[in-house]
Amino acid sequence: MAATLDFHDDIAVLTLGDDENRFSPAGLESIAEHLDRAESAARGLVTVGSGKYLVAMPRWTRSRTSTHNCR
Repeated sequence: MAATLDFHDDIAVLTLGDDENRFSPAGLESIAEHLDRAESAARGLVTVGSGKYLVAMPRWTRSRTSTHNCR
């Protein structure tokens, strides 16, 4: 799994990949590095991926200080 991190304005987009999405120590380290970068440089994070075995169950919460609307 080759994770990538992109920025759209102040929103970080972490893409997990499009393969079988199997976690490995190296893959988890890569994700941790991306999350550290996103935490220091972004106001929000979106995690996306596709392929085999990726299941996303979003849990939406609203920050009391948020001025952005999720769409």
